[in-house]
Amino acid sequence: MRIIGIDPGVNGAVVLMVNDQPVRTERMPTMKNKGGKKKVLDGETLAFVLRGFGDVDGAVIENVQPVPGTAGASGAFQYGKTVGMAAGIVIGMGIQLEWITPTQWK
Repeated sequence: MRIIGIDPGVNGAVVLMVNDQPVRTERMPTMKNKGGKKKVLDGETLAFVLRGFGDVDGAVIENVQPVPGTAGASGAFQYGKTVGMAAGIVIGMGIQLEWITPTQWK
């Protein structure tokens, strides 16, 4: 099976797994926001990366919950936005999506 794994967040990664073995790993594509101060997900490049993986059987996204007190409201909001964008791109490309827990991810 060919499965895409997405570790969301601007410091995350995207991996193509074939028969449970990683065959290609890419850093999560990012760009600077309009103010140039923060990294944000580059959705267009993420879609390009996913298309480059060819035909796949599905995708999984790590369903991580923010830890209170570590990122603040703004950081938690930005993280949620990144996760939502990644999921929307996967679904929009017609790839079946499954959410998995951090323990399943490992």
